[in-house]
Amino acid sequence: MSKRVIVSSPSRLHFGIINPFRVMKDRAYMCIGLAIEHPRTVIEASFAENMSQDPEIIEVLRRLENVFDIDLSNISVRILSRAPKHVGLGSTTQLKLSIARAVLSLLNIDVQNMEYLSQILGRGEISGVGTYAHAYGGLVIDMGKRKVEEFPKLYMRLEFPRIWYIVVARGEGRGPDERREHSLFAYSCPIELVYEASFQVFSIIVPAIVERDFELFCRGLERLQLIVGKMFEKAQGGIFSGSSEELVSLLKKLGLKGVGQSSWGPTVYGFTLSRDHASKCVEELRKCGFWAHMVRADNSGARVIYL
Repeated sequence: MSKRVIVSSPSRLHFGIINPFRVMKDRAYMCIGLAIEHPRTVIEASFAENMSQDPEIIEVLRRLENVFDIDLSNISVRILSRAPKHVGLGSTTQLKLSIARAVLSLLNIDVQNMEYLSQILGRGEISGVGTYAHAYGGLVIDMGKRKVEEFPKLYMRLEFPRIWYIVVARGEGRGPDERREHSLFAYSCPIELVYEASFQVFSIIVPAIVERDFELFCRGLERLQLIVGKMFEKAQGGIFSGSSEELVSLLKKLGLKGVGQSSWGPTVYGFTLSRDHASKCVEELRKCGFWAHMVRADNSGARVIYL
C-alpha cells in the first residue's frame, strides 16, 4: 500500500450550453468544453493524524465515509495547488474529484466510474464537462439530461490538437457561485438559438477538430459564443459578462481567433497556431494588468501518482 498519493488535475474551458433553458423539452443542457494543462489542481493524501480543517476537504471526506463506510480519521489531505474559484475554470469539480480520488487511491479503493463519484460529490447538476475533462482530457461534449436526477452522460470525446496554442486571460471579478448560478437558469431564449448552437457544435466545431481545420474551428467557436451569449444576455447583462467584454475585444485586437468567454467568466480565451504569437499576446496582456498564460489542451485528464 502506498504511503502517499498525489492527484494532478487539469482545468477546463467551458464553451457553452446548447439548450440551457429546456426550450427543447426532450433533452436539457448539453455542454461542450476543453481540458487545458494549466492551472492545475494538485492534491496529496497520506496516512497521518493531522486532519485538515479546510471545510471543502472535510465535506468530501464526510461524503466518502458515508458512501463507502470507511473511517478516514487517519488520512491527511493537503491542497498543493488549485485553480481559483468562480472564474470559469471549473475549479470546484476538479478539487472535489481530486480529493476523492487521492483518498480512495491511497486506500486501494478502485472507482473507475467518474460519473458515480461526481454524483456522490454533488457535481454534474447541469454540466458533465468538468467530470469528463478530469477523467479523459481533450474536448468533451455531454448528452445533457432527460430527467433532472440523472447525470449528463458522455456523448463525445476528441483529441484536441496540441499545436493549437491557447491564450487564457482574466481581469478582476468573479462569476456566480453555485447557488446564484441556479437562479440564472430561470430565464428563456428563442428556440432558434438552440438550433443554431447545435449546428455550430455538431456541423462546424466537431468536424473542424477531426479534420484539424484551425480556421473553421475558430469561426465555429466564435459563432457559438455569440449564440450562447444571446441566450444568456438577460442573465449576464450582455453577450459577455461585464468583467469579460473588454478582454474579449482586446484578445481579438491582438490577432487571436476563436475568442470567447469560459462559462460565466471572467476568464476568456483565444487560439493561435504560433507559439511566438501566443507568448507575445501574454506579454501584452500582462503589461495591461491582466492575468494571462499560454496553455495547450490536456488530452490525458487527471494523473494519479503513487509514492
